[in-house]
Amino acid sequence: ELLKQTLKTFIEKREKQMGKVALAGGQGHLKPATATPPAEEAKEVSNPYSRYIPTHFKRAIFKRSNGQCEYRAPQTGARCSSRAHLQVDHMIPLAVGGKTELKNLRHLCAAHNQKAALNAGVSFGILQPLE
Repeated sequence: ELLKQTLKTFIEKREKQMGKVALAGGQGHLKPATATPPAEEAKEVSNPYSRYIPTHFKRAIFKRSNGQCEYRAPQTGARCSSRAHLQVDHMIPLAVGGKTELKNLRHLCAAHNQKAALNAGVSFGILQPLE
């Protein structure tokens, strides 16, 4: 009986952490937590210097990018058409003072994210240019 009660308590705590709540009546039935209100989605992260990108930021970036790489060729302004292997990129890297906030985040395909990282490293003096 003690083991049953301990296990039940553990499961309830874990489900609360995962965003589930018990229904009225305490029958152990669960429902998902309510959706985040739109006003909540606009909130910035508690630590803008963290690498963690909240889900609501990822959704906003996806909506803005329409699920497509946001890289634009400097010479033509043509946008990359890739929709595969998208990654969230910090335009100003965290290593040089960039923040995890929507205006500093963008969707890039893997190739353009790598290119941006190399260019940023050279621009900010972290890397030496290739000769």
